[in-house]
Amino acid sequence: VEIRLWTAMRMQSVAKTVIGALQYGRALASLPKIKQWYAQFPEKRVAEDHVEVILAHQTYGHVEGSEKNDEAVQLLLEKYADDAVYLVFDLKRGSSQELWRMVEDFLTEKGGFSSGVMEQASVKCKWDKAIRGLRVLEVLPRRFQLRLGQGDYKTQGKACNQLNGLRFATGHYVQALDCNMGTFIGEGFKVPYVLRMFMPLDKEDRTAPKCRYLGFREYIYTGREGTVGQCHAAAEWTFGTINQRFLSGMGTRMHYGHPDFLDGFWARNRGGMSKSSPVVNLSEDIFAGYNVRMREEGSPHIDFLEFEKGREATFNAASNFFSKISGGSISVIRSR
Repeated sequence: VEIRLWTAMRMQSVAKTVIGALQYGRALASLPKIKQWYAQFPEKRVAEDHVEVILAHQTYGHVEGSEKNDEAVQLLLEKYADDAVYLVFDLKRGSSQELWRMVEDFLTEKGGFSSGVMEQASVKCKWDKAIRGLRVLEVLPRRFQLRLGQGDYKTQGKACNQLNGLRFATGHYVQALDCNMGTFIGEGFKVPYVLRMFMPLDKEDRTAPKCRYLGFREYIYTGREGTVGQCHAAAEWTFGTINQRFLSGMGTRMHYGHPDFLDGFWARNRGGMSKSSPVVNLSEDIFAGYNVRMREEGSPHIDFLEFEKGREATFNAASNFFSKISGGSISVIRSR
């Protein structure tokens, strides 16, 4: 297990992203006032009232997914069971009988549920050390599928996965991380100061934050993986930092992707974080930026926080990525 984790921390993996996301909670857990607060509630995991990490994995336990991936997720949840990390998955036709039984038992225990009535649902659970397995915390039955449409015109999996996780995100501010990212605890200590950009301490009107999205720098750690990785890192540095800094100064910066922080309440009431329509909304993040701009809200960029991000390091993968970017630019032009 230790060898697998060692390897995962040196590649673009889900484990690297989850472990990085947990660093903010650990940074908070080291503060004296936080320790005093949780000393009153020994049954709670430290910092779970202040920060939670949600791993949105829509194919968990489904025939479309992979058993090896499911086992790896369970391993991750078990290892970090003392941290506030949760799993959100899509329960539907094709999900394993074990998951259906687990969810139906939970609903039956709550009362008012008849077996066989529900066709699909979004489910939030966590690892229970006592039973050495998943324990259901919340279930949200749905009438419609998470991904709508047919064939090439099916809604995007990434945007639907974000929406699935956002339903269970309870905090004021949300940060969506792609599973090729990471960070270390030093950056976690900066996050409380970053979040004050939304709502400074001296601001009396708590109903109107100063911005709705907040972007920051990314360090492309695959820049060391050969010439292609270097080119991608240079392109990302140019667009993701220099260009963003300039646009932010002009007040015209949009939302160009993750790991931007966002006002969770605002996003929940305006259709989620990203547009999920296929083909038209290929570059789904920019449309969230348009949403912010057209509602005359702010989306600034800061330079004092930096997360790690991986990019393609092989020629074919890089070519596919650039073709996606150019295709997305065309879809942006024809969408308005």
